[in-house]
Amino acid sequence: PIRSSWHFINDIFYKGHDVFFITSRFKDEAISVTERWLDEWGFMFCKVLFTENATGKARAYESLDLDFFVDDLPSVASAVASVGSAYILKHPYIEDSISRPVAYEYGVKEIMELKELYGIEVEK
Repeated sequence: PIRSSWHFINDIFYKGHDVFFITSRFKDEAISVTERWLDEWGFMFCKVLFTENATGKARAYESLDLDFFVDDLPSVASAVASVGSAYILKHPYIEDSISRPVAYEYGVKEIMELKELYGIEVEK
């Protein structure tokens, strides 16, 4: 994992925030692998939710009444931004030049590290 992400996630969890991992890895074997990986690396979280696509992630965002959502795919962040506050965690391995401009039209913000989320003002 990205160490700074591990530190941020565990820090906000210990400060009393709810942390959910929402993934579209929906096959049975992927579910157990994902949960085991998070446990092995010591990530603190409330629950791992599995959905089939970006629309499912947006529905999960709404149903959990989350404050914000982070994804590395602009297309997913755009879907979530249509119902709430979304961020793109930018990485060199993601070069989605087609959907990135669309994401910005939806108000998606780009960050390089999760620690940039410290102190954000949550809009409800």
